[in-house]
Amino acid sequence: MEDRDTTGIAVGHIGSPVGPLTLAASGTGLRAVVFGTIDAEELAARLGTRTVDAPRRLEATEAQLGEYFRGERRDFHLDLDLDADTEFLRRHALPTARTAPGLPASRASSE
Repeated sequence: MEDRDTTGIAVGHIGSPVGPLTLAASGTGLRAVVFGTIDAEELAARLGTRTVDAPRRLEATEAQLGEYFRGERRDFHLDLDLDADTEFLRRHALPTARTAPGLPASRASSE
């Protein structure tokens, strides 16, 4: 099944009030949100992985971002790919995750 292949990322693009966003998700969860439109293969190369055709991985992120931008959501409830060892995750996502309300302790305490 597509979601068991955690080695590659699905990449999608959405519009938003702050401009276009590029989203990437592994089978584990959301791995990147990038301002602007980036080619899928280029983003995969930057993240040290490959692309996979698995658009369902992005459905929850796209839906929750849409709700957020419409003013209908304040909190996000998404699985994150915390196993990806990237500079962004070390500097931004992990410190935020440790303090994010509603994040399961098992996910917030991993480093």
